[in-house]
Amino acid sequence: MTWDLIFTKQAQRDAEKLAAAGLKSKADTLLKILRVNLFQTHRR
Repeated sequence: MTWDLIFTKQAQRDAEKLAAAGLKSKADTLLKILRVNLFQTHRR
C-alpha cells in the first residue's frame, strides 16, 4: 500500500528552494519513505 502525497502551493515553492540549496535528492529520499510507510522514521 502506498500513500498519495498532495502538495500545497507553499510546498511547491519550498521544493524550488530545496533544489536551489542542493537538497533535492535528500528531500526526494524522505518523500519516497513517506510514500511507502507514513510512520517510518528516516534511517541515518
